Order: sequence, then structure tokens, then C-alpha cells
Amino acid sequence: MKAIVNIMRQDITTALRDNIVIYLIIAPLLFSFGLRFFLPSVEKAELSFAVDIGIQKEIAENLETYAKVELFNGEEAVKRRVEAIDSVPGVLMVDGELTLIFEGNEESQVMETYKSILDQVTFGEELITVQHQFIGTDKSVLLEMLTIVVIMLASLFGGVVSGFNIVAEKESNAIRAMSVSPVSTFVYIAARGLLALIIGTTIAIASSFIMAGRTINYMQLVIALLASFGITIIITMIMGRFANNQISAIAVIKVLMPIYLTVPIMSVFINEKFHYLFYWLPNYWQFQLLSNIYFAGPQRFSFALATILTFITSTIFMLLVSRSFSKQLKLR
Repeated sequence: MKAIVNIMRQDITTALRDNIVIYLIIAPLLFSFGLRFFLPSVEKAELSFAVDIGIQKEIAENLETYAKVELFNGEEAVKRRVEAIDSVPGVLMVDGELTLIFEGNEESQVMETYKSILDQVTFGEELITVQHQFIGTDKSVLLEMLTIVVIMLASLFGGVVSGFNIVAEKESNAIRAMSVSPVSTFVYIAARGLLALIIGTTIAIASSFIMAGRTINYMQLVIALLASFGITIIITMIMGRFANNQISAIAVIKVLMPIYLTVPIMSVFINEKFHYLFYWLPNYWQFQLLSNIYFAGPQRFSFALATILTFITSTIFMLLVSRSFSKQLKLR
């Protein structure tokens, strides 16, 4: 234990002398401040119609009592608006009749709501009853998604900081002295991994507090970060294995970051029946684990299951990478 503490103490001293490492520590915090400042804390759900200016003024005014009305000059302009990425239907006059046009990928409930509103405006019949329920103003889906990304970045940068210390030892040839010292591979990896965990956990909790405040369960967040410990160590060992100087270390980061973040983010946009393709990846389970903390509503996997699978998959990968790492650095 004393050897682990001594290595950690040396690493902290080395890290504080390196401007790049200091930037990596504060970068997620700066990113969090920026996102919290520029992103709205609330996403407002608002119904909108894209309306041809050729329809009766009275109809447009009546629609405005139910939803936002965007006026466009001509049928083609209305259709271009309907084809945008959001769900806004168009209202056109076709053969003397009001016609509601959709892009075709809207939810059936959304389509029925718009149809009912148009029927009410056209025929004056009370076809729907709308109830309003306040669910809070401090949640934003986009903000929650970006918060998860920042937390994952915190784990990444925690591993990167320890990785830079290994690279510094390789660059100064101090690693050769380490290889003939009584320090074992386990002690060496444990010291670097523990420091990475402490740095990553500290950054993650601070970033989460900036972006989510007290709206989440921080005990669950600590458990999630501990379960992701293997991922942090993997990043540290990959840095130490493949980088020989700061330039090559930065190159390794550029490769690691998109791989680490792209897979879980991709899973959001891929049909769930294909998610089995990601089950072997620890960062997929880490994303599912953090989703249980930050996303409201039911999740595909429970917090407990995601925690267990994050720990198991990351541990397997950690053991595989550690063998290559110890052989390359010729540690005891």
C-alpha cells in the first residue's frame, strides 16, 4: 500500500507541472459551465402548423389559439417546412378543402392530435380534451444526454491523466528503473488506476453538479463510476502501451475519444433489436448505467443489471489489456 501511495504522490507532482494534464483536468468543468450557460434548462413542447398564406385568415387565426402558426408562400414552401427534421404538419387548401399534410414518420398520437385540432377549427366540434400537468422545469433531454457525455469524458480524462504520467516515465527512461525495482505490475497498475479513478470521479461529480444540480442520486453516480473503474484503467494502460511521448499520446487520445463515445451515442439512434451487437462493449453498458441516473422514465436495463454488466465487461477487457501492457513495459 505504501508503494501505491508513493507512486500516486509522484504522479500528482508530475501532473501539476504539465499544462496539458492540467487542461485535461479542468476541460470537462469548463465544458459543463459552457453547456449550462448556453443550453436552455427546459425544452418546451410546442405544437406548430406550417400554413399556406392562401388559406382564409380566419382559419389561420383560429389555429393560433391551439398552436404556433408559421406562414409560407405557396405549396412548395409549406412542403419544404414539413420535410424538416421536426414534426410540423402543413395546412394547404387543395381542391377547395383544407388538407393536412405530414412527412410520414410522425407518431400516430401526434398525427391524431393535429387532425383533431384541425377538425375543431374547421367544424367547431370539441373532439378532444387537453389536460395539462406540470412535470418540472429543470429537465432537458438534450442537457441530460450531454451530461452523460461529460461524465464519460471525465472517466476518459481521468485515465488519460495517469496515462500521461506513464508516458512521461517512458520519455525520461524512468520506466527502466521501475522495471528492476521491487514494484510489481499489480502495484504499478493499481497506483495509476486509483489516481485515475480519484481524478475521474472528482471531475465527474463536479461536472454533474454544474449541469444537473441536486436532481440526481449522487450515491448512484459514485457506484456507477466505481463500476466503470476498469474502463478508466484500460484507457490508462492503452495510453502507456502505445504512446512514447506527448505528441503520440495526443494522437492516441484522438483515436480513443471517438471510439469511446461514438458507440454508446450510436446506440441511441439504432433500433433496440440490434443492440445485442454492442453487448460485449463496456462503454455501452456504462452508457446504459448512466442513462438510469440522468434520463427520466423507464429504461431498457435496470440500474443493478447495467452496473453488474459494466463491471464484468470492463474487468474482462482490463485483464486482457493488462497482459499486453506488462509485457511491453517489462514490469515484474
